[in-house]
Amino acid sequence: REDVDPDRLSPAERALADHRAELAAAAQRHEQIVDVLEYVRPDYIAAGCSTKRLVEYALNLLDVTNRMRGGNIDSRYSPSGKRAHLLFGDPIDASACLAAGAKAGAAPAVGAATSPAAAGSVRAATAAITDRTRAAFEALVRDLEARLDSPRG
Repeated sequence: REDVDPDRLSPAERALADHRAELAAAAQRHEQIVDVLEYVRPDYIAAGCSTKRLVEYALNLLDVTNRMRGGNIDSRYSPSGKRAHLLFGDPIDASACLAAGAKAGAAPAVGAATSPAAAGSVRAATAAITDRTRAAFEALVRDLEARLDSPRG
């Protein structure tokens, strides 16, 4: 409270005021965590949901972790300008997928103009990589859901 001067309190009153402030801070931290946990529902990322939704869900999990570590909304993770490295499922050889797509569309030399056919094959290869990544992530989600739903022993 701003209307209380801590220097004018007796030691017992000061200790009680400090204790109440700690309780209020803990209650606020719990409220923030519960608020974020409302967005962490497995049904929100059911099979077939958009990539945007999967990313949003992952960011919400990171936000919960941040809050549990003492952070707040100002210190939450922001993916803007950052690179991610996620490991789940079997590795996807993106270079091989792109090379296969480039062969199908006669890949141009570095710096050369891209023909519509080559651009289409690269797009197709990129779409294939995205589909495989989505399938691996959805398998991860199903596995996590099964583990969360199974009885604990």
